[in-house]
Amino acid sequence: MDSIRENRTKEDFVAELGLLFNEDIDGSLCVVLVEGTDDVRFMENLLEDNVVCEEVPYGGKHGIDDIMKMEDPVVQKKEVIAIRDKDYIEVTQLPDRVFLYDGCCLETMILMNCDIAEEFYKKIIMAVLKKMRI
Repeated sequence: MDSIRENRTKEDFVAELGLLFNEDIDGSLCVVLVEGTDDVRFMENLLEDNVVCEEVPYGGKHGIDDIMKMEDPVVQKKEVIAIRDKDYIEVTQLPDRVFLYDGCCLETMILMNCDIAEEFYKKIIMAVLKKMRI
């Protein structure tokens, strides 16, 4: 990690989200907040072009909860959702628009669905073939 990312506050992060929404001319942007960089890399292969996956810069699942509980209008947009692991949280304690996965990690849970796994592998294979120009 670099020092700029390490020193960002939740207010800085929300301001960055606001900039993303401000540049969304056609109003189709959706934002998915996740815990880690592995989640971002994985999700980017599955999401449509108008969906941006962002890693919460601090605190993992606790950072997600903190940000989603903020009263800031950017965070309260219905186009902002978060996905985090279930761990030991009670579902009744979740902020709105926070979704849980129950596998050991987000990637495992998603790939347990055969249709999603098949599409994911097709995308990866096509990307590799395109790089190889086959």
